[in-house]
Amino acid sequence: MKKYQTIKELVLDINSRIGLSDYEATTREIRKHFPDSKWSKSHFAWYRSQIRTGKIADTQQLPKEAPKSDPDVKRIGDQILDHINFVLDVSAKNDSDLRFKINRWVYSRLLQAEVRAKRPIKKQLWNGGMRSCQAAGCLKKFSTLKNVEIHRKDSTKAYSVENCILVCRECHEKNTS
Repeated sequence: MKKYQTIKELVLDINSRIGLSDYEATTREIRKHFPDSKWSKSHFAWYRSQIRTGKIADTQQLPKEAPKSDPDVKRIGDQILDHINFVLDVSAKNDSDLRFKINRWVYSRLLQAEVRAKRPIKKQLWNGGMRSCQAAGCLKKFSTLKNVEIHRKDSTKAYSVENCILVCRECHEKNTS
């Protein structure tokens, strides 16, 4: 039996072998290798979405060009994370389940804030006449904003009307995985 250091490593292996379409099969593998894990459907859904959107990639795949690191951003970000971890520890009072729940709550609110920031840009692009997929070679026509995604031309820059295009979900997944 192969030894996995982390659940993430196991999930990526399962995904490369059989895909992440079956919660039950994935759960059996997780339980076999990590019997004390609190693995649940929400974990499965999170890993599947992270893999589909390319936020977690198989380390066996060719890596994308790494974004240039800004030492000031890293320094400030590390300070913020240290502070957040301190506040999580103090707030949870040694209750690991409570710490996990608070951490997930904060994480989900940060993601929601990003979605709220992107929404007006997406609408501006749509209202400006961008009604088809702008990915090279696609040009799929859009009839509504449903399933239309916003993509940054330069991933090192913020979301803005000038730096974004509208793409179909299929092209976005291809370009981010």
